[in-house]
Amino acid sequence: MDNNTNDPIENISVRLFFDNSNGANIPLYDVVKNTLNNGTARFDFSDGYKDGQGGFAVLDIEVDGVFMGVINIVEMTTTEKIIYIQ
Repeated sequence: MDNNTNDPIENISVRLFFDNSNGANIPLYDVVKNTLNNGTARFDFSDGYKDGQGGFAVLDIEVDGVFMGVINIVEMTTTEKIIYIQ
């Protein structure tokens, strides 16, 4: 969303990823999508969920290459996060 107008922004790059700080493992998740005309980007991680697992993933968020925080992906639910940019 545009921080000044509160309008959705189309065609913004959104990256969700796991940043392994020690570099020992290849990240399990590193996915990039562009926002649609309504300002949304949808990611589906249901293939990575294992029945009975407690918790799923906490992923970093980058918007157009700028770190914007983290999102806690909860298993078997739709998780939403609104990001405001200028």
